Amino acid sequence: MRGCDASMIASVTQEALLLEVDTSPKPGLVDLWSNGSHRDLNPWLFYQSALALAPYFRDFARLGASWEGKEPESLFRDVRDIGKEAEAAMFKATGGVNTHKGALFSLGILDTAWGYAQRQGIASAETVCMLASRIASKSLAEELCLLGRSSPRSHGERVLHRYGVRGIRAEVMGGFPSVRRYGLLPLQSKGGWRNNHARLSSLVGLMAHVEDSNLLHRGGREGLLFVRQAMRDLRPARCLEDQLAALDGPFISRNLSSGGAADLLSVAMVCSRI
Repeated sequence: MRGCDASMIASVTQEALLLEVDTSPKPGLVDLWSNGSHRDLNPWLFYQSALALAPYFRDFARLGASWEGKEPESLFRDVRDIGKEAEAAMFKATGGVNTHKGALFSLGILDTAWGYAQRQGIASAETVCMLASRIASKSLAEELCLLGRSSPRSHGERVLHRYGVRGIRAEVMGGFPSVRRYGLLPLQSKGGWRNNHARLSSLVGLMAHVEDSNLLHRGGREGLLFVRQAMRDLRPARCLEDQLAALDGPFISRNLSSGGAADLLSVAMVCSRI
């Protein structure tokens, strides 16, 4: 059995959040070129949020590493407790603006799984994603059953009721299948996660395939299909940055933002470092 470098895991995760903001241009999303379809968000808020969340990513990793004698499924309640503290710190840092709630949910579970896998000496991107699924699936399945019988209180719950789309919960329960199929390879083959073009390529793959609950909330099925088709119509022989920049206006005019795909880009960046 090996040790766990929780500080390293937290540093990688924080850098992934910072690089997600820096990835530009991202049509409809906050980046270094524009605030996209968001009037209440800007890069500075995302930076402040990422800084505030770093200690909690270390806590998630330590939780996973310290868990002995029980199955990974037993970790979820403690993951949620840390997540609530981290969410409060995020809102304090941003003055009440939601910057990373979705990313925090995914990355908190992922870092817990990474800490567990690192301590056991079995860490790989595939193994950590599958452990994340084991940690969360049972509790999330029970949660989805309850949500299906109750009145929706959030955008994600409204999307679940209207479209039957489980959003990020489905990604976690499946071991982040979209990340493994579409998001990870560009970060491994095009210069790594610090390369803007590689990150954009990863994001394009995710936007072309993910059933993004943020898009469904903002634009319905029509908006989701518009974004997917726009990503699939990109020409490999032309400059990717120029093509994406040209889409910013059309996305903003439709109030579209692929927030779910952006969160999964952060997950993909972390996975590329495992």
